[in-house]
Amino acid sequence: MIADKAKLAGAIVYYLSPLDIIPEMLIGPLGFADDIAVAAYVLNQIINNNDPEIIRKHWAGEGEVLEIIQRILASADQMLGSGLWNKIKRKFS
Repeated sequence: MIADKAKLAGAIVYYLSPLDIIPEMLIGPLGFADDIAVAAYVLNQIINNNDPEIIRKHWAGEGEVLEIIQRILASADQMLGSGLWNKIKRKFS
């Protein structure tokens, strides 16, 4: 649980940092692709490490949370490319 909270905090810091792998200031909205991918990756790890019923209970979004996250992760792999995506994942593993 503490490790999950640390990963979540790291993802938030990554999102807020102007110095990430794909900086928004240089390439505009496409720079958020890595931020979204990191959020989905960390949330996927949290879901896999905890009781799915607890996740569903606290999920405020529409649809099945795991399905949504898996779609985002698949898109991240396509958009970012495997090499860059693996580099990002290593930061949060």
